[in-house]
Amino acid sequence: MGLGGAALAAVVIVLVGPAFLRHAASALLLVSQSIEAAMPYRLEVKPGDAEVAKGADQIVKATLHGFSSEDVVLMARRTPTSNYEEVPLVRDEDGSFEGMLFDVMAPLEYYVVAKNVESKKFMLKVVDVPYVQKLDLEYHYPAYTGMEVEKIEDGGDIAVLRGTEVRMRITPTMKTAGGSISINEKQTVPLTLQQDGTLTAAFKVTADGSYRVQLQTSPTESVAASPEYTIDTLDDRPPTVSFRKPGRDTSVSSIEELFAEANAEDDFGVRDLEIVYSVNGGPEKVVKLFKGDRRLPEVTAGHTFYMEELNVQPGDSVSYYARAMDNDAVGGSKQAMSDLYFLRVRPFDRLSRRAVAAVGAAVAVAVVRLKRCPSSSARSSRRPTTSIARRRP
Repeated sequence: MGLGGAALAAVVIVLVGPAFLRHAASALLLVSQSIEAAMPYRLEVKPGDAEVAKGADQIVKATLHGFSSEDVVLMARRTPTSNYEEVPLVRDEDGSFEGMLFDVMAPLEYYVVAKNVESKKFMLKVVDVPYVQKLDLEYHYPAYTGMEVEKIEDGGDIAVLRGTEVRMRITPTMKTAGGSISINEKQTVPLTLQQDGTLTAAFKVTADGSYRVQLQTSPTESVAASPEYTIDTLDDRPPTVSFRKPGRDTSVSSIEELFAEANAEDDFGVRDLEIVYSVNGGPEKVVKLFKGDRRLPEVTAGHTFYMEELNVQPGDSVSYYARAMDNDAVGGSKQAMSDLYFLRVRPFDRLSRRAVAAVGAAVAVAVVRLKRCPSSSARSSRRPTTSIARRRP
C-alpha cells in the first residue's frame, strides 16, 4: 500500500509538479535519460572542444535551456596560469548568444556563464594550418549607377547592390599554394596566388547567401580558413514621381491652356519621364518629357494641355498622370506612376457672362462719351469759322 502511494505520488510529481521537481524526478525515474539532459537549467555551447588554425578567430555560440538571461558571458584564459577574460555575448536573431575569440595563437580554455549557471569547460587546440589574416574587399558597382569603386579594408560581411562585382585580396597567416571561395556551399571561386603571397578572387553578387574562404594545406586538401560571412543584396529602389503643378483636379474652359509640371527622382538615375492622358476615358496618349540619354538622379519637366487642340466640349474630362522609369540595367527597369488627376471642362458661358457684360458696358460708355464730347479737331475747326464770321461786319 505504501509503495503504491509513493509510486502514485511520483507520477503526479512528474506530470504536474513544479519544474525543478519534474526534472529531478524524471532523472531518477527514467534510467535511460542522462542526468545532464534532465537538468532544468543548462547552457549548450558550440563549438565545444575544437581545433582552430593558429591565429584564427573563433565564434562561440551559447543557447540557454530552461531559463532566460540577457547577461551571458564567455570566460576564456589563454594559459593555464592566467586569469579568465570576460567576453560579453550578444543575442542573435535565433535567440542564442554569440561572441568572438580573436587571434587564437595557443591552446585556450573557455566556458560560458549566465545567471549563475555555468557550462562545462572546453578546449580550443591550435593547429598549424593557413588562415585568413587580412581580407580586403573592392566593390565595383554596376556601370549604370555611376558609383565609384568602394574599398573595404579588413572586410568580411558583404552588403552591396545586386550585380556588384566583389574583388578580394587575402593575406594568409602562413604560405599556401592556393585555395577557393565557397559561396552558399554550391559555387566555388578559385583563388589566384600572387607574387607577394596574397591570394585574389572576384565574383558577382546576384543573391543573398554566405561565403567562406578555403585555403590549401596540401595539393589535395584544404581547410576552412575564415568564419562564414554573410552576403546581403540591396535592391535598386523604384523611382518616385509626382506633379508639382497643378497637383490637384482642375476645372478649365474649352479654350484654356493648362501647364502640368512633373518631377521624378531615383537613387541611380531616371531613364524616362512621360505624361499619359486620356480624353473621356478613351485611348491613352503618351507625351515624352525626358528620354534618359544621360544619368540624372532628378528630372523636372512639364507639358501644356491646349484644350482647343483636344476638341473638348463642356462636360468632358481629361485624365492624366505621370510615369517614370529608372535605368536599372541589372534587375530590369522599374516603373512608378503618380496620382491620377482630372481636367473637367466647364461650360464657357458661365465663365464669360460677366466678362461679356463688362465689355459691352465699357463699349456703350465709350460711345456715349464720343457723342457727348466731339473731338478736339472738330471743335477747333468750328471756332475759327465762327470768330471770322463775327469780324466781317
